[in-house]
Amino acid sequence: MIEGYRIDKHFLKEEELSSLSTALKSLLTAYEDPNAKTVLEKISHIADSEPKVDYLFIDDSPWGQNVHIKQKRTILKQAIETSRRVTIEYANGTSRVIEPHTLVQKGRSWYVYSYCLQRQAFRLFKLARIKELQLSEETFQRKEVDVSDLPWDKAWYDHQVITLKLAYQQEIREKMEEMFGVEALDTEKK
Repeated sequence: MIEGYRIDKHFLKEEELSSLSTALKSLLTAYEDPNAKTVLEKISHIADSEPKVDYLFIDDSPWGQNVHIKQKRTILKQAIETSRRVTIEYANGTSRVIEPHTLVQKGRSWYVYSYCLQRQAFRLFKLARIKELQLSEETFQRKEVDVSDLPWDKAWYDHQVITLKLAYQQEIREKMEEMFGVEALDTEKK
């Protein structure tokens, strides 16, 4: 930007700035991103000096912060931005060299959508199952990704869904509510 240039305050509505700010703050819980921090600072200078109440904040990290997942996302984001290969050791003992293209959050889990050199195809790797990852100096040419064929937009399985009824002890009711939602629990006592 030209030194001294300011975006007109009317370019974005106050609500839009607030939404953008919320999204960036939430993004920063996922991985370290100096660019997002810089944009967040710039937005705060554009907005009125009177800060608004944050009515929504999304923090995908578990209580106690799973630092390992955050570190993996940060390294993989760097690999994606610089088109560098990554060697991963998966929980089942397999080792793969991947070309990461996209970080994906599906539900409560994080994945990396990558081209796997061993399989010669795109694969989705769950970050929680990656034991170790090593950023390589070796670069790759990004491949064309067919957005109509992305695996996270499809059903994860072709099997018929079955309904289970679980019995639990009253002492763990809170945990059951958190896991399945209050609406899913049968309130009648047995």
